[in-house]
Amino acid sequence: MGKKKQVDDSIIPIDIAPSDPGYLRASRKKITKQEAQRLRSLKLTAPCFLDNIPCRARSKRRVTRKKSTSKLKNKLDSGSFECYLETLWSRLPADKRDLFTRLDCQWFAWYRKASYREKVLSWVKRKEIFSTKYVLIPIVCWGHWSLLIFCHFGESLQSKTRTPCILLLDSLQMSDPLRLEADIRRFMFDIYKAEGRPENKRMIYQVPLLVPKVPQQRNGKECGNFVLYFINLFVKSAPENFNINDYPYFMKNDWFNAEAVERFCERLHFGIEMEYWKLVWVFVVAFLFGGYQSEGCWEIEKAALLQLKPFFPRVKGEGISWGKGNCCRWNRVECSTSTGRVTQLFLEDSYDKDVVSLGSEACKLLY
Repeated sequence: MGKKKQVDDSIIPIDIAPSDPGYLRASRKKITKQEAQRLRSLKLTAPCFLDNIPCRARSKRRVTRKKSTSKLKNKLDSGSFECYLETLWSRLPADKRDLFTRLDCQWFAWYRKASYREKVLSWVKRKEIFSTKYVLIPIVCWGHWSLLIFCHFGESLQSKTRTPCILLLDSLQMSDPLRLEADIRRFMFDIYKAEGRPENKRMIYQVPLLVPKVPQQRNGKECGNFVLYFINLFVKSAPENFNINDYPYFMKNDWFNAEAVERFCERLHFGIEMEYWKLVWVFVVAFLFGGYQSEGCWEIEKAALLQLKPFFPRVKGEGISWGKGNCCRWNRVECSTSTGRVTQLFLEDSYDKDVVSLGSEACKLLY
């Protein structure tokens, strides 16, 4: 074999990398190491004229919209929905709220299960729904939210001015809302029966079930947000006497737009966050000052007990009498005599575990 030719490293041909100027890359000209280094140095030190080229500033509206939708990207579960609804309800005008009764969002789903049916009907009976003009029933079935509204159920079924009827507001009408009609009418009939009302089954099943063409959601996750907004607008706008001849009233395709739903949910979410931080500050004050107390018990613990109260209305046939005053004096609550802290709750023989577990779900936002 011949002797290997010695090559000077300083003049090894080098192909320009794809990141080098296009006119050189096109010609594939070969240069030495020193020339390649000078080109790289020029790229790093040469003045850049891009900063002098005027360009349109990025739209702030686009950034804001992206930020707002990110908070609403998840579908609401039952616990989160109830917390948002509780906040919404507290903000509605008191004179409007007096016209309404609302049921828990899980009750209709539980009613559809035979093992819970009698229990749900007993809970509904305690709500005295025939004494109010409207009954709001949020429904979640097959992972989809809709809103059921009973109108004037305390009136005669032959009334001409205050027409008993059922409204079903659904933001995804392509899913066929009327597939629930059989369960809704059975639910309604059992409520009448449990109350001992004189109406017979044939009359009850003739109550109109109306499905207005309301604005529709844009994706598969907004249904819970739409139901909250339905409740917000309906409570504020519902007539004192619902007449079927004036149907659909305001419930039309142009009732509102999707941007209005987004703005509403942003305000609602902000309100939840503010309530959370208020409770945090109460806890901080209590910790720093050795336990800020209200007539003997801690404010933060009193607030937590009031959050739990709806989930334990009766224990062993005895009503939960939690309300105002010193929470250490409430029935089924035991406190420390030295610190005023709640040490024990006596809630045995309450609802079954599936129902009680919702209490912790509903209070996730509390802590």
